[in-house]
Amino acid sequence: MQKRVPASRTCVIVLNWNGWRHTLDCLDSLAELSIPPRTIIVCDNHSEDRSSQQILEWAKSRHEATSLAIFPASKGAEASHITHHVPRFVFFQHQKNYGFSGGINPGIKWAMDQGAYEFLWLLNNDTVVETQTHSALLESAHTNPEVGIWGSTICWQNNPEQVQCAGGCRYFPLTSIYRPTLEGLSRVAAQRTNRYRFDYIFGASLFIRSEVLSRVGYLNEAYFLFYEEYDFCRRAQKAGYQIEWCRKSVVLHHGSASSLDCGDSTRKDRLQIITYHENLSTLFFTKQHFPHYLLFVLLFRFWGKTFYLVKRRQFFLFPALVRAYLDFFKKFKKTV
Repeated sequence: MQKRVPASRTCVIVLNWNGWRHTLDCLDSLAELSIPPRTIIVCDNHSEDRSSQQILEWAKSRHEATSLAIFPASKGAEASHITHHVPRFVFFQHQKNYGFSGGINPGIKWAMDQGAYEFLWLLNNDTVVETQTHSALLESAHTNPEVGIWGSTICWQNNPEQVQCAGGCRYFPLTSIYRPTLEGLSRVAAQRTNRYRFDYIFGASLFIRSEVLSRVGYLNEAYFLFYEEYDFCRRAQKAGYQIEWCRKSVVLHHGSASSLDCGDSTRKDRLQIITYHENLSTLFFTKQHFPHYLLFVLLFRFWGKTFYLVKRRQFFLFPALVRAYLDFFKKFKKTV
């Protein structure tokens, strides 16, 4: 009989929105980890594709009823009370789409309220983790107490030997352009290099000491989509924590294409949502963290994006760009 590996004091949190197939692949990979997490939380952002049914069926097939904690839509973000035992699987079913930060924060708050976890691991639902990923993160965490947040080696799911991002990204605030570290290198070449630099951890995999969240707070819900991980990393760094890349922690990422695996009309709708929030979040982030660059970013980004959309003949996205700017100015006036 195979010896059971004891669970760690890690809580994994995954956000789902109309993507239960990817989410189940992610959960299956978590179930195969050499060191399993103590608890897995899935927060569902009011999906309309049978996600709740599919995810709960998966959980019930894997865990006894006493190891499950399910917070229905009627409780939503308020369901953060302390349970009498530490469940293996927790499910939050939100009443509406709260965005990334608003959708995942109830899971973070619940986990922090339990006082049972040393680490919280935020994973994109369109990821698959390799079996040694968690053990590598734990090893790095225990040997580097000065580090508060770790990123993984992110590789493409359809090309597992090519790096999408090694730990994190560089960000150039004057142009609001980001660049994933070691993007395009082979996994072997990336593992060998000692020359890398990044400004924030790539959001597909954020492994966080719980004490960091206690000190700097949760994700900023002003960012519905995009920039929430950079904002969080900057706050952690200001509090004295380092951010680092865990080389041996490998996560396979489907990528942004996962949100576009749909029909043409739905794909256009999602592209409009992405365009709107990417630009709105960029402007808010610049105003908050690099206000001296705001005027240049406003002009550079608008004309740069306009040129890009015209070149690609994606004229249907231009209203989303304009709406992002208009909404930013409306909210900006309220804060002056």
